[in-house]
Amino acid sequence: MKKLPFLLILGFCYLTGTSQAIRLQENFNAASLPAGWTNTAVSGTQTWNFGINGSATNAGNNNLDGTAMAFFDDDNLGASNTNNTVSLTSPVFDNSTDSTSTLEFDYNFREFAGPADRFYIEVYDGTTWNTVFSTTTNDCGNWLGACVGNFPHANIDISAHKNANCQVRFTYHDGNDWCWYVGIDNVLITSTVSNDLEISAIENPKSSCSLGTAEAAQILLKNLGGNNITSPFTVTLDVDNGSQTIMDTVNSTINVGDSLFYTFNSTIDLSSKGTYALTAYSYFMLDSNNGNDTLRTLVENKISRSIPFVEDFESPTSNWIISGQNSSWQIGTPNGTQLSSAFRGNGSAVTNLNGNYNNLETSYIETACIGSTQANSVPVLSFYLNYISEPGFDEMILESSVDNGTSWQKVNTGTLSSNWYTNVTSWSGSSNGWIRVDNTLDSLAGQSNFKLRFAFTSDGSGGREGYAIDNFELRYQDSVDIAINKIFPLAPSPQLCGMGTEMIKIQLSNMGQLNVDSTYVSYRINGGTTVTELLDSAVTSFQSIDFTFATPYNFSTDTFFSIDVWLSTRNDNYSGNDSIQNYVVNSGISIPFNTLPYFENFDGPAWFIASSNSTSIGSGWTINPNTWNVRSSRFRECIANGSLPAYDPSGNSSQNLTDRIFSGPPSVLNSPCIKLPYGQSLALEFYYFSINQAMNSLIVQVDDGFQLITLDTITPSSQSSCTSDWSRYEANLSSFSGKVIKIRLTLINQQVQENFQ
Repeated sequence: MKKLPFLLILGFCYLTGTSQAIRLQENFNAASLPAGWTNTAVSGTQTWNFGINGSATNAGNNNLDGTAMAFFDDDNLGASNTNNTVSLTSPVFDNSTDSTSTLEFDYNFREFAGPADRFYIEVYDGTTWNTVFSTTTNDCGNWLGACVGNFPHANIDISAHKNANCQVRFTYHDGNDWCWYVGIDNVLITSTVSNDLEISAIENPKSSCSLGTAEAAQILLKNLGGNNITSPFTVTLDVDNGSQTIMDTVNSTINVGDSLFYTFNSTIDLSSKGTYALTAYSYFMLDSNNGNDTLRTLVENKISRSIPFVEDFESPTSNWIISGQNSSWQIGTPNGTQLSSAFRGNGSAVTNLNGNYNNLETSYIETACIGSTQANSVPVLSFYLNYISEPGFDEMILESSVDNGTSWQKVNTGTLSSNWYTNVTSWSGSSNGWIRVDNTLDSLAGQSNFKLRFAFTSDGSGGREGYAIDNFELRYQDSVDIAINKIFPLAPSPQLCGMGTEMIKIQLSNMGQLNVDSTYVSYRINGGTTVTELLDSAVTSFQSIDFTFATPYNFSTDTFFSIDVWLSTRNDNYSGNDSIQNYVVNSGISIPFNTLPYFENFDGPAWFIASSNSTSIGSGWTINPNTWNVRSSRFRECIANGSLPAYDPSGNSSQNLTDRIFSGPPSVLNSPCIKLPYGQSLALEFYYFSINQAMNSLIVQVDDGFQLITLDTITPSSQSSCTSDWSRYEANLSSFSGKVIKIRLTLINQQVQENFQ
């Protein structure tokens, strides 16, 4: 209840925007009589005390806010020490010209029932002391009572007594008896200044990429006083301590609490690149508060980076500004698990060099100002990007601004682009390594100054390592500029050990202004022989075409290959997009991968049939369709009905691979991939067995990663009994030296095979 008037006054001051001047402020925290204050024993011998404990008879420290205060403890003086009246008087202060004047303080008065004890406050009006507050009853009372932490707060309007020699006096009278105590703290006297004109802001000019010779200057003025401003006043704007000065007389009325945007009649010249010190002054003859009549700020005419604008992030740079909410952007050496290196060199711009980006992130990495000197040319942007983010939830786009960053627009796909927003509307998900990104910035053609920024957003969970940017390059469209966009992926065939002799296909784009009739295109694999071919057809401006080299390459000889592709075009002076280096291809050789000597007798626990639909029977061998099986029980059947051999060629009664198809489509058995050495004599050997059934054929083929080559078609006579000898087959494989191969056996009728090598 005691604080309500004070809160109402605060609300009024905020709404009207009036200026509050502090005339007196004292918190007694020094625990001694403050300078300028007077401590008087009006009757008796005692005076006010200062400290943190206002009651000697109560346990603990008894105070208003946990700090020292002014107090009088009559209870501690005892029954023999009565008739105490003590006054504490403030220094003199001048509130004669103030519109309003307010006294505030915290206090606690504890009465003693019966005596006429009293606590009161007086204000001196220059002639007379006037009582403005008096209490004879408890507001709280006991220091340890219900008001602990919430003692009374007085808020008293003393405007009626304002004068040039104003004072406040706090008095305690014990009623000429043995009574309790009083305490006061945090005395504050504030006034509403009658006339107070403030310069609140220098609104214009602001730092920009393109400040000129005639910049408009605007300031914001506020009336914080208690009176309307109706008299003329002057305002001045100074540039660099007098190098330029403009001054106006303002005749506008500014009501109490109102503001005025004022634009000077003259302009200022900020056309030279650099930073300017601007100082705004106001002079109002009736102004009672001169502390807010001056305001200073710095304005920069920012240096624009010209096109071509190139950034490799290899050293500290002022070309980029990082901002936003919860931003994780850093420039340095990537050290994550997946974003573990720069595209070239050591430096990149990365969302967290050492881990994941932040959840609930909205962040930006923004270029400095970019100045265009070719009014009608289309800027062309290229950079390298590596990213892994939560697909569909966390994403990055590029934005542009033509008004110094006041507003931003999404940069959409231009007339010609490559890898622009791989997730249709953004970059989200995974790039699977570094990719080159290109785009024509059609919307920025003719813009003399602009900025670009990468804008990244994430949701509240599922963070990844994020985005890395390197080799950022902005240039004009050249007359002649043929670019290699990509090498089309080379995928191994699932039917082969890997890739075979494959055609290499690339995509080219004409990023230039002129049509191009012919371009030489080259490739080299693992540093070997260069293959150069002519693209002898027209590529028009902003056209992309696919080109397939007529000369294939055999990828069946190894596992990993590094491909370099480049082009050469007459009068193409920009080489930054003329090549793709070290494009790595995995030939897709399957596992298991075996080297010589290789032997398989189809014995042991590795051999199985998982289900009726299985295509794998163990140790890398496959069947198609599901017509072969591994069954040791078949040998017992041979003994029982004379149809199958009881023993293998080594004399072991163990598991054998046995065909169960007696008619119908061919059954196929494929070996695992086998790596053959170079320059050696090579041979294939295996045993086979057929009994009581006419075997139409056993076709023996070699899959060399490119094609199936038939070695033989075997039509042997059947074995006569289960005890007959096995037939042996051998073929020369020296022609496949250095290749990775599979052996394929295809048969029509019942066949038993053993000891493949």
